[in-house]
Amino acid sequence: MLLALGLTLVLYASLQAEEN
Repeated sequence: MLLALGLTLVLYASLQAEEN
């Protein structure tokens, strides 16, 4: 579960980086 949470965080960070 912790791994899935980390993956989601990475994906979210990637999206934020692309937006800005």
